[in-house]
Amino acid sequence: MIEAVKFDRLYVEITNTCNLSCTFCTPHWRDNRVMSVEDFQRILNQLSPFGDHLYFHVKGEPTLHPELKTFLDLAHQAHKKVHLVTNGTLISKLTFDLGAHPALASLVISLHSLQPLPTSAQKTILGDLSRFLTVNRQRTLTIYLRLWNENNGVLIQWLSDYLGQPIHYTPSKKRQPLIDNLVLDTDQAFEWPDIEHPKVTDKGTCYGGLKMLAVLADGTLTPCCLDHNGHLALGNLLETPISELLTSPRYADFRNGLEHGQLIEDLCQRCTYHLKHKKRISQG
Repeated sequence: MIEAVKFDRLYVEITNTCNLSCTFCTPHWRDNRVMSVEDFQRILNQLSPFGDHLYFHVKGEPTLHPELKTFLDLAHQAHKKVHLVTNGTLISKLTFDLGAHPALASLVISLHSLQPLPTSAQKTILGDLSRFLTVNRQRTLTIYLRLWNENNGVLIQWLSDYLGQPIHYTPSKKRQPLIDNLVLDTDQAFEWPDIEHPKVTDKGTCYGGLKMLAVLADGTLTPCCLDHNGHLALGNLLETPISELLTSPRYADFRNGLEHGQLIEDLCQRCTYHLKHKKRISQG
């Protein structure tokens, strides 16, 4: 029964716009869009039976959204836990206490987003983040400081100074607990899949569609959180019930392929991200 399907992660892209242009974040081809409160509520109602953890992420900077607090309130009313991924540049400008919101379970701050910024801007933002981390150290949410690139000397020095102890950075997939609820999340940068990339393989599997789904800012439902242009679109949640989309032939074939180690979609055959986690997926 489709009603019994539960996903570990439900990605909701509340906006696909961003205030930065990071080199590691491939631009999407879609029109810029900011999800309305009405559309978010309709999407939340559809997703609600299928999982308890909402990730406000695919593309875009969620703290840009003027209704972020309203979305968190609605998620809390629906008994959902929210996970945010942010570049951290706008946290100090929010008009509410983000870290204290009861819906927020974790916050990922992509520190490497600050690398291209002028030194003066970095200094200001890192100062704001220091104050934010201090205020939230005794709260229940987990804060991940993400470093996915090399040449992070300035950021590592800032973190070492903040903690009062040296931090040793290696670009490998690792999470290093620091103090209280603060975790350093390190890895090498990955390449977003693109239909114009060369084919890599038609063998493999992934969590996309099996343990997670993603909804783009216009309501498009896709099985993959990296499908930033909607090539794997199953349909639109603002137009079609999710029960129909998850019983469609395309989703059934996609899921069956992954369960048997076959990448049947063209985009998946051009993706290298699943290779990063091949061992962990095979064991999971």
